[in-house]
Amino acid sequence: MLAALIWPAQSTAAVDALLQGQFAMKGTITRADNVQGEHKGQSVKRKWRFDSKCGPAPYCESVVLHRARAKHRVDKLTLKRTGVGSYSGKGKFHFSLRCAGRVYKHGGEARVKISLKITASTTVQGVPFATNVTATYSNPRRINHTQCGGDLGRDGASYTGKIKSQPTPPSAAFDVSGPPARKVSFTDRSKRGSENSPIATRSWDFGDGSAGSGRNPSHTYTTAGTYMVTETVTDENGLVDTATKQIVVT
Repeated sequence: MLAALIWPAQSTAAVDALLQGQFAMKGTITRADNVQGEHKGQSVKRKWRFDSKCGPAPYCESVVLHRARAKHRVDKLTLKRTGVGSYSGKGKFHFSLRCAGRVYKHGGEARVKISLKITASTTVQGVPFATNVTATYSNPRRINHTQCGGDLGRDGASYTGKIKSQPTPPSAAFDVSGPPARKVSFTDRSKRGSENSPIATRSWDFGDGSAGSGRNPSHTYTTAGTYMVTETVTDENGLVDTATKQIVVT
């Protein structure tokens, strides 16, 4: 593996980095008006997961947030970049309401806004990844879709978060079939890194001055000998790994 992790000093300034993976979020309720089970000043813990598919870059223009809330519910919200290391997005979620003896699964609707700032990052093979974030959540409006009516309240919170595990490069690996015959086939067995970033490219050095690409190439050697074959894989984050094997053809 070619990973190299470098941890910088903490900073309150926003920094650009790829925002990926699961973060442990610690929050404080800053507003709770007529919201059952919440009160101002209450401490909460949440799991937020970020997916960004923008490819190798210092940052993504947008990321998808999977936000866990109470009772194991998960909401999906797209956040768009608003500045250096800063993202914001608006969305909604539904919740059940009881009205006239009947439970309406989507009787209530909450409109929400989340603003986020990346406050620290680390590099893996020169690619920056977010490690720490701060965020604010606001729910200024809840809509009652039942005939019963009534104020459903509103709430808000502030959060700090830290990534639970660092992204890792893919693991290059391949099988060889054919030697000692001069026509040799190669089968890629590489695996994705910890954040499941797809492998974007596979390049091959067949050891005789020839090169190739693709998942499962074949190559014919013109002369007998011992050759060192190397496969290099690069994922969509730009992270790289290599694997090398020695083969003998006659």
